[in-house]
Amino acid sequence: MPDKKFTRPPKTIWAYAYQILPPQGAERLRAITTLLDHAHTEAQRDARTWTGRVVVEEQVTHILIDSRPSCRS
Repeated sequence: MPDKKFTRPPKTIWAYAYQILPPQGAERLRAITTLLDHAHTEAQRDARTWTGRVVVEEQVTHILIDSRPSCRS
């Protein structure tokens, strides 16, 4: 009987990017930054990969989010 190797399906990765026009200063984005920080802390507690950040550029403000499922099996 041939050996059958079990291969796990690839993990799902969700990525989101939002743009805010016109670009906003750090003071106006404080509430969003706070929400991203809370979500990151919660993900760490649950052993999930989750990253969110605000990137302020001259022409636009970006909000980038990368979310992956739990590493626990």
